[in-house]
Amino acid sequence: MLISNVLRFIFTCPLSLALPITFHVARHTYATVCLSQGVSLKNVSKMLGHASVKMTEHYARVLDTSILREMN
Repeated sequence: MLISNVLRFIFTCPLSLALPITFHVARHTYATVCLSQGVSLKNVSKMLGHASVKMTEHYARVLDTSILREMN
C-alpha cells in the first residue's frame, strides 16, 4: 500500500519535532530541580552552559516549596 506524500509528512513531522521539544523541556526541568535542591543560580547557569544568569532565570521556575524553605 502506498502512502501519499501528505500523509507521510503528517506522520514524520511530529516525530522529527519530538526530540528537540523533549530536550528543551528536560533542560527546564533540570534547572528547576537543581534550584529546588538548593543549588545556586550561578552554578545552575554554569551547568547549563549559559553565558549569563538572565537566561537561567528564564529557564528555571521558582517553586513555592523553595520559597517556604528559605522563609523558615
